[in-house]
Amino acid sequence: MPWQCSICAAFNADDLQKILNHIGRCHRNDPNFHCICGIDGCALTFRKYYSWRKHIYRKHGHHDQNGNQTEENDNQRLVANNLNIEDIAPDQDVQDQVKRASALYLLKLQEECKLPKSTVKSVVANTKSIVQETLSVVKTQVEHCLAQNEIDFDTVPGLNQIFEENNAATNPFNMLETETQQMAYFTKEFNLKTSHIKKYGIDAVLKPFMADLKKLEQDCGHSFLINGSVRSFRGTIAYASGDNLGSHSMGGFKEGCQAHRMCRHCLGLDEEIRSKFHEKYFNLRTRETHNHQCGQVLAFGEYFSKTYGINRQSILNQSRFFHVVGGLPTDAMHDILEGLLQYETKEMLKQFIKVDSFFSLEELNRRIGKFDFGYYNDKNKPAPITEQKLSSNDNSLKQHGKFCCCSDVVSGKPSTADYR
Repeated sequence: MPWQCSICAAFNADDLQKILNHIGRCHRNDPNFHCICGIDGCALTFRKYYSWRKHIYRKHGHHDQNGNQTEENDNQRLVANNLNIEDIAPDQDVQDQVKRASALYLLKLQEECKLPKSTVKSVVANTKSIVQETLSVVKTQVEHCLAQNEIDFDTVPGLNQIFEENNAATNPFNMLETETQQMAYFTKEFNLKTSHIKKYGIDAVLKPFMADLKKLEQDCGHSFLINGSVRSFRGTIAYASGDNLGSHSMGGFKEGCQAHRMCRHCLGLDEEIRSKFHEKYFNLRTRETHNHQCGQVLAFGEYFSKTYGINRQSILNQSRFFHVVGGLPTDAMHDILEGLLQYETKEMLKQFIKVDSFFSLEELNRRIGKFDFGYYNDKNKPAPITEQKLSSNDNSLKQHGKFCCCSDVVSGKPSTADYR
């Protein structure tokens, strides 16, 4: 009986198992997976690949030419991951199908499961290791079985190629192991567009927004028809929040800590920022001086761009009321929770524990362990601080920003009376 893939209609096979293998390899991780059963007139549709496959085995198993339909066979098929030996042969189409399925899997981890790229990288490495170790065991067992039947493993055509390092079965993430390789494949095969900001610039992306904002900033506001009544609303930008790189990009400032003038609030140089800690020692940026400097950058180019730490006049400055100078607040997470706070906390603890003897490190760790952080922050509580880490000279407690925030809640600002 001929079978046809109900998703792409481009694949035909003479038995059901090959259709299952094809859909598993090529369509399992499709973001809009939608499969119709269609067997014996069955009109059920499925949004999840594994639900569809279980339905096939349990309701239409009599079409499977591979034997009886038992729960044990069903579980074995589920673990088999749809890759038969005949289908793993080094055929380029099969290799490409497996690579596509692997790429969709990685994309799904990033976009649907919201895993960071560092975690995805770890998943790739660990999965590759598990697959290769498993296939190494399989290869040993195959060699043993063939030897018992007086068959030389190396004389079986194509068998060695199945276990080659760069075969799809051995390394499903071949040429997908780095972020660069993944993005190149996503762009080429899935027509995944690169960032519009990188391609057109952030001002071009913000242009429609600024056109709408101009209407809201009119003295009379902008009229909206709401439930049959005309109402006028006025509005503007209070502030634009983002991390340091994002804020500098929106504001037209130099991006990165290597810039000659790296701060969007003042004109301090790197060596000044590292040694002076009060704004009275710096020349602060103002709207008037910034607009003048942007004009010089536009007229004379790179020299003034480097001198002032400015790339361009931001489109946000077309607002009647908002300006990037004073409108881009500092990044509290990176500057404080993941930056300054851990250094200050460590120096404070060293002073209180080793110099003032207000409390011991054991007492601090005990209190951290017993402190009620609440339901939402229980998993974010700080890890115990070791003596080695407290005494080191790297000014770091090796805690994430959320941990440092919780640490600050626990430790507070103790006084002598609190511990004596």
